[in-house]
Amino acid sequence: MGSKKTRNQREEKIAVPLYIPTEDGYGELVLGIGEIRGSTLVIGFNDLLPAQAIARRIANGGIVGITFVIPEEENEIHKQNEDAIQAQQDAAREAAEGESLELTDRDVRDLALLETLEPDSE
Repeated sequence: MGSKKTRNQREEKIAVPLYIPTEDGYGELVLGIGEIRGSTLVIGFNDLLPAQAIARRIANGGIVGITFVIPEEENEIHKQNEDAIQAQQDAAREAAEGESLELTDRDVRDLALLETLEPDSE
């Protein structure tokens, strides 16, 4: 009984606006609306000329991928997180390099011994 209920249960459709891409990321003209149905993105192009032209280019293989745009605020948060992680990694690397440059007692003794040895004369 439980499986029949979940099978007939409809998931809420999530609308995804589609914009014409520009050099700055995306434009203002909406080409249509995409819907997420389960784990599938379904794209519904509107009847405007640019939207139909892009739909035809996709059908003809002229466009082979879709780019997703992350909102600027969210992008800035991700950049700050990445910068913080990089700073931690840099600090850890510098600390490790600093520790490796410190001489141990044995290193000091070995260097002192090398200084007392006379070079071989030929």
